[in-house]
Amino acid sequence: MAAPAALAHVAEAWAEVYDDHRLLQIAVLFFHVAGLVVGAGAALSADRAILAAARGVTDRAACLAELARTHRVVTRSLAVVVTSGFLMAMANLETVLASRVFYLKGAFFVLLLANGVVLLRAEREAGRGTAAQAWQVLRASAMASSILWLATLLLGVWLTKAA
Repeated sequence: MAAPAALAHVAEAWAEVYDDHRLLQIAVLFFHVAGLVVGAGAALSADRAILAAARGVTDRAACLAELARTHRVVTRSLAVVVTSGFLMAMANLETVLASRVFYLKGAFFVLLLANGVVLLRAEREAGRGTAAQAWQVLRASAMASSILWLATLLLGVWLTKAA
C-alpha cells in the first residue's frame, strides 16, 4: 500500500533526519519501550488486582480506588507509545504500510482501547454498587487486557523483524 504523496513527502524528510541521528533513534525507541513498560506494567498489575478482587481475595473498594489512579498512568503511557510508534513508522513508512503485521498490530491496539472503555464502564458500575455483574465484566475485561497487551507487544516485536 502506497502512502499519499503529502504523507510520503513528510515521511521521507523525517526518515532522512531519523536515519542520520543515532541518538534520535535511541531516544524514540527508549520512549516507546519506556511507555510500554510503564503502561503495560501498570495495566497488568491492575488486571491482577481486579482478578483478585473479583474472587473476593482482596478488598473491592480499595481495588477500585487504585484502578482509578492507574488510568492516568496508562493513558499517558499510551500517548507516549503512540507518538513514538508513529515516529518510528514514519521513518520506514513504505515498508511499514506494506506489512500485514502492522495492520494486525493496529487491530489488536484498537481492541485493547475498546477493552479499556469496557473496563472503565464496568469500573463505574461496580463503584455505584451494581457489583455482581460489573465485577464479572471487570474480570473478563482484565483477562482480555492481559492477553491484548501481551499480544500487541508480540506483534510490535514481530513488526521490527518484519519491517
